Amino acid sequence: MSHELRTPLNSILGFSPLLGRLPSDPLSDRHQRHVQQILDNGKHLLNLIDQVLDLSRIESRETPMLIEDISVRAMIENCVAISMPLVQDAKIEMTVEDFGPKDLACRADEMQLRQVLLNLLSNAIKYNVNSGKVTVSAAARDDGVVRITIADTGHGISEENKSHLFEPFNRLGRESSNVPGTGIGLSIPKRLIKGMGGDIGADTEVGKGSTFWVELPAVEGR
Repeated sequence: MSHELRTPLNSILGFSPLLGRLPSDPLSDRHQRHVQQILDNGKHLLNLIDQVLDLSRIESRETPMLIEDISVRAMIENCVAISMPLVQDAKIEMTVEDFGPKDLACRADEMQLRQVLLNLLSNAIKYNVNSGKVTVSAAARDDGVVRITIADTGHGISEENKSHLFEPFNRLGRESSNVPGTGIGLSIPKRLIKGMGGDIGADTEVGKGSTFWVELPAVEGR
């Protein structure tokens, strides 16, 4: 299924830019814009296909989990570094408020946890306000849980929509933003975190931003 969906779409994405590079027959500005629309919508469709396939694999338990000790500091530093180009493009500020203890570690699948945190950071950046701020922090709780939080200064989410945040096809921020999205994104992190024995949620209010949190088992003795 993956091959049948991606191959024709990759051909469209691969050949479309060539239309604007023909020196013997250059496109007009209007046609160049049409080519760009093909590319933009093709990339959006490819992202949708990838997320639908990810969701399908998770729900059918085809996504194996390799649970190991993960350094929280190293994970956050890596995800923040990867997200910096988005931060710069959006002209907002992102800071790490607290890493928790230096040796703070949690039990998780490294690749899947990175995917979850990058997803949450991407949303916090995209759905923020102009000159907004994203704050990342981590802490160990007394009950053997590590909590990682990602707070933004965006528009927030209404109480009505909050209960549907982590359901498939309920797109975050659609009531207050023109940012395109598939509506699948947050359902994937929930399933991944649950598969690691953790929990995920959000504290949010319209006009006051949102704080998304991930809780995972702490490594004993750290």
